[in-house]
Amino acid sequence: EEAKTAEEEEAEEAEEEAEEAEEEEAEEEPTATAKPTATAKPTATAKPTAEPTEEPTAEAEEEEAEEEEAEEEEAEEETAGGAWPNCEPQGKAVVWEVGIKGEELAFDQKEATVEVGECEALTVKFTNTSKTQEHNWILLNHAEMDQAEAFNKVAMANVENEYFPEAGEAVMDQLIAHVENRQPGDAGEVTFAAPPAGDYLYICTVAGHFAAGDWGTLHIK
Repeated sequence: EEAKTAEEEEAEEAEEEAEEAEEEEAEEEPTATAKPTATAKPTATAKPTAEPTEEPTAEAEEEEAEEEEAEEEEAEEETAGGAWPNCEPQGKAVVWEVGIKGEELAFDQKEATVEVGECEALTVKFTNTSKTQEHNWILLNHAEMDQAEAFNKVAMANVENEYFPEAGEAVMDQLIAHVENRQPGDAGEVTFAAPPAGDYLYICTVAGHFAAGDWGTLHIK
């Protein structure tokens, strides 16, 4: 082999140095790190919108008002006294006698006063002194003629029940006590707890009698 010249050797050395320098430079350069990918921002969920409440219509309000009124009327009816007695008769009975004024369609007492305490026993002895007409005696828990007329109307229609309302009829809430139909010359009686002090109508409900004046007022003192 021929001996290398000094220039060739220098060239090779220079080339090797350049390669070494490139390798060192490559090692020193940091490897590029991958840039983090941007995470998608969560999209805001739509807030639920409150459903508008339906405003009551005029018709619905009217129906509600009618229902409330009906409930109030029912409550008033329930607390308006109702049928008496609300207690058992107590003590020795106070006796009151009443009859018919001859052949007139009228009681022999248009007004009567009885002294008896509330809930004390009261006995009513009713005698039909008429010689031709049947009569009954019915005591109501008020002194209102219009209510008495309503009671009489229902009672008068029940001929088969001796001119007395059937059980369960609304007008029965007016009843305190009664003596059933008595034929001419017959008598009957009833004992019951006396109502509170006040005025109470008693009537006869045989057809046509009440309208003719067959009624009276009992004053309890």
